[in-house]
Amino acid sequence: MPAGVWYASFVRAAGASKLIVGVSNDEFGVGQTLTRQDLAVILKRVLDKNKVTLKSENTTIFADNSEISDYAKEAVAASARYQAM
Repeated sequence: MPAGVWYASFVRAAGASKLIVGVSNDEFGVGQTLTRQDLAVILKRVLDKNKVTLKSENTTIFADNSEISDYAKEAVAASARYQAM
């Protein structure tokens, strides 16, 4: 991450809280596309951290389900399956 950029403190705070992680130990991924599966992982971490209980309602299956990375499968399934109470 470039030194002195306006978003550096936000990235550090989100990283310190384990809500987001970089693409490696040396690279955060600034400028890269945030995918739907990445967003699902972040949202699941936020909900889990805040102990938000959600009610199972939706059983949506995505047409591109086979393309979801292993690290995101649980989070994508959870975000498709749950709606806020």
